[in-house]
Amino acid sequence: MKAAESSHLMLLNMLTYLHEEHEENSTDKKNTRLALAEHFGVKDRTMDSDLSELQNGFEFMGIFMQISKLQRKTNIYSSKINPIFLAMDTGQIYALTIGLKMLSKGTVFERSLHEIADNIYGQLSSYSNRIINAEAEGFDISFEESERKFVNTQMLMKCNQKPVEYFLKEHVDCKVTYLEGGECKSHCGKLYLADTKYGCLDKVILVFENGESKMLLWDAVIEIRAVENF
Repeated sequence: MKAAESSHLMLLNMLTYLHEEHEENSTDKKNTRLALAEHFGVKDRTMDSDLSELQNGFEFMGIFMQISKLQRKTNIYSSKINPIFLAMDTGQIYALTIGLKMLSKGTVFERSLHEIADNIYGQLSSYSNRIINAEAEGFDISFEESERKFVNTQMLMKCNQKPVEYFLKEHVDCKVTYLEGGECKSHCGKLYLADTKYGCLDKVILVFENGESKMLLWDAVIEIRAVENF
């Protein structure tokens, strides 16, 4: 194995380990520099170099990945990145590019799943690209060639007016602005995915503090923001 490939494998293993051990505000000593060096069986100097590379960011298979800097007055490292790389035949590639874009259209997960399809497309060989391009034309599907990188929760919320994945996952208080009867309205509460019996993943349920709830059509939602931002 070449040195560069070995280095990337080590970084990916570290990302997976840090993600597995990750907890918000954790003080777990397993994630200190010394503990990591012991776990992976490397010298402190080597671990320093690897951790520095993770903090500065590195690229693998066209994806840029980077962990957060150390929190002030701590020596604890963490990662919200869980690297996943798939080996697929052309049929599976078709399903996870064209199929993913078609199935997610109009759903609450459209943005995220389209980005996943774009990332998969960006890693394909020229042969697979030609196959997908030929099929995509018939369905009016395109693939973005923008910079591909891991986007953490904070970045997601800054660059997207409707970061629904975060709020569905965490169920934290948020302010939802939506259209109803031609009027713009806003309410605070927690978001949940509506049962599929109400539609094809195109609705969310906003649960208010008093326990009452309101179902919203995803296309009617204009903006979702954390409550502390208001």
